[in-house]
Amino acid sequence: MWADLALDVSYAGRVLRRAPGFTAVAVLTLALGIGATTAIFSVVNAAMLRPLPFHDAGRLVFLWNRTPDGVPSPLAPARTLDFGRQMTSFDAYAAIAHIGLTLTGGGEPELLRGSSVSSTFFDVLGARPLLGDTFHGGRADPSAVVLGHALWTRRFGADPGIIGRTITLNNRPRIVVAIMRSDFKWPFITATPTIDAGPDAWIPGGPGDLPRADIDEEGI
Repeated sequence: MWADLALDVSYAGRVLRRAPGFTAVAVLTLALGIGATTAIFSVVNAAMLRPLPFHDAGRLVFLWNRTPDGVPSPLAPARTLDFGRQMTSFDAYAAIAHIGLTLTGGGEPELLRGSSVSSTFFDVLGARPLLGDTFHGGRADPSAVVLGHALWTRRFGADPGIIGRTITLNNRPRIVVAIMRSDFKWPFITATPTIDAGPDAWIPGGPGDLPRADIDEEGI
């Protein structure tokens, strides 16, 4: 078997050397096929096969509106409050809104992917931080911020001493209270999806414990 294989490989090599154009096309075709297959598997694995990094992920329910055409749309603040007050089939409820945050100080300004969340957000997901302590229901400092692992590593050199320090977001000082684990990535469901992307930072909601944003709001 090994002798036959060696002969086959030798013969294939001679044929390919005699036809460089065909060889280039064959190699390019193989490269494109392998690359496409790898990319498709990465998407399917991230979206369908890999378990969500949340406690009891199978019990999580995502809520949003639908237009008459069946297109998902964000929940309005009043409707979000109605859901939270009237639903009796759920153990807990949280809301999230996608926002832009500009980080300044200590280097070049950087536009971050941010999320404004109700104080129950991390508790509903059962998400525990790597460092510090996150927001909790009814107990969220309005000036606090929770940083994502990637931002903490990239911008602050994975310094554990960042907890308790003040950073500037949208020209407002905020106290870093927690760093999330590297596998915590809340998916942007109603925003433009990016595989494995998630917020760089989370800030607590405003009055009524609703996300402070007049853009996409989601309920979980």
